[in-house]
Amino acid sequence: MVDHLIGARTRRVVRPHRIRLPDTLELPPSPIGFLVIIAQALMLSVLVKIVLPKHSECGGANSFTSANITVADFYPGVSEQYPLTLRHINAPAPSPDKFSIWVSEEASASLRYMLRNIHTSFGNNKNDDSGSPFAPGTPYGVVIASPSTVSPDYYYQWARDGAIVINSLLCAPSVTSGTVSNKDLTQIMLQYLNNSVTLQRLDNRSGKFSSDDGYRGVAEPKYNVDGTVFNGNWGRPQNDGPALRAAAALNFISRGVELTDMHSYVFCNTTEILETLVYYDLKFIVENYSNECFDLWEEYSARHFFTAQMQLYALQLAIPVWRAQRFPPNNDTDLLQKMITTRDALLEFVLGPQTPCKGRSGLDIATVLASILSHPHDSNVSMPFDIDDTRILGTLHGLIAEMKEIYPLNNQHVNGGVAIGRYPEDIYDGVGTSEGNPWFISTIAAGNLMYKLVEKYMTSKNDIVIQTSNSPFWGLVIGGCLEQFDEVRLPYNSLSYNATIANLFNYGDSFLEVVRIHMDGKGSMSEQFNKYSGYMVGARDLTWSYSTFIETAETRNRIEKNVSLIQAQ
Repeated sequence: MVDHLIGARTRRVVRPHRIRLPDTLELPPSPIGFLVIIAQALMLSVLVKIVLPKHSECGGANSFTSANITVADFYPGVSEQYPLTLRHINAPAPSPDKFSIWVSEEASASLRYMLRNIHTSFGNNKNDDSGSPFAPGTPYGVVIASPSTVSPDYYYQWARDGAIVINSLLCAPSVTSGTVSNKDLTQIMLQYLNNSVTLQRLDNRSGKFSSDDGYRGVAEPKYNVDGTVFNGNWGRPQNDGPALRAAAALNFISRGVELTDMHSYVFCNTTEILETLVYYDLKFIVENYSNECFDLWEEYSARHFFTAQMQLYALQLAIPVWRAQRFPPNNDTDLLQKMITTRDALLEFVLGPQTPCKGRSGLDIATVLASILSHPHDSNVSMPFDIDDTRILGTLHGLIAEMKEIYPLNNQHVNGGVAIGRYPEDIYDGVGTSEGNPWFISTIAAGNLMYKLVEKYMTSKNDIVIQTSNSPFWGLVIGGCLEQFDEVRLPYNSLSYNATIANLFNYGDSFLEVVRIHMDGKGSMSEQFNKYSGYMVGARDLTWSYSTFIETAETRNRIEKNVSLIQAQ
């Protein structure tokens, strides 16, 4: 049963009476069928046991109930001998080669638009015809959510958005290398961290920057672009911001970059970055991790899976760094143990039962985003809810099923990816409240999850094992009655395995094809696109949309060559 509590709807599979399997393979009477199955059995060194009941919930003559099967190859259609086949995934309108070229071009465009929304001292925000969105005197290191100032006004710097965007620059070397030199990347990071130190110390409506107040002020969600406090009403505090900011800083430090010419910063080396910035974000986490706060969509206050997962990730990054310090940062000898204790408590929380907000199913793209953000490429950090976790896959399957029905524009997206929004009950239309729309972030993230799943299987060289709990997800790319079996195994490097890997890759491409259709001709992306017309709505040039595409293109770049070799077989 899929865990409803982090987003995947529960559904109980009602099975027909289980027939006890014989010890030997039941063979069809045809001599040809006999030879085919014997050949498969010899090749796999196993006996594929298939029992053909008179009736099953899939219906029709080609219905099956079995405990376990191993499938070495797919055949054109479902038959009594071969109960599974590949689903057809529509190819993108451009040819595969041209689609890859488009992905590369859009990644470059996304990087250009994203850099324009980051204020730096060397003019990365001035490399297109739109000019700079920043007024003279704006602090360096500011990351705006969007240059939109009316309908809606997103011209602010959000702690969460800024950290996610900055971290994407560290995670996408193949995308950024031709545009951003290592020296420039270092300066972008340092200016962002320097600005963060200033913001972190501002007393605000979330709280104060003091130990007596538990450093609650560092959880203020957004600030004015000029570096002053935003005093308007808002959903505060938002406790994911400090965790994401600490994670971005720690990921930067882990690169081992040599820091020079540091006279313009409030820190002089990586140890001082730990002491002046990261330390206080971590102090906030250990003092406030169990407190309720607003979610990443800024809509309701509770304890949230996304927030807790990001806090857990930050602590998992920080604990080995703190252990490696000869002297504890700021001479705080207690923080390390507090981080360990808090980590264990957060782990218990995310693995335990959680209750969705009243009136919601629990399906939320935030669950998928939490998995992606806490499992970057080549990370050696141990974290739950990896991208192949049954509950993560179940969440995405549930979102696809729901969004396919509630967004009319998805009628044109068949046999592949669909437009994805935040959660089914969403009513935010990009300006006010009426009807929710698909988001670029959500649709791109769905594609990224497919690519990351391909990468995980190809790297681990593990068999693909499909069980009752994850069969609905795998049914997106494999046809037949998957849920009739307790276990379906696709052996590593078998024809069925390679075909499924290629189909997952194509399925990822089909989500990016939805994005390609609904962005504008220059590669610009807003926050949302209308559920009826498909035209972009909401905040224009959303920085987070661009960073999500950049990371997704990076994942695709890493696996494309190997997938192409499989497809050529």
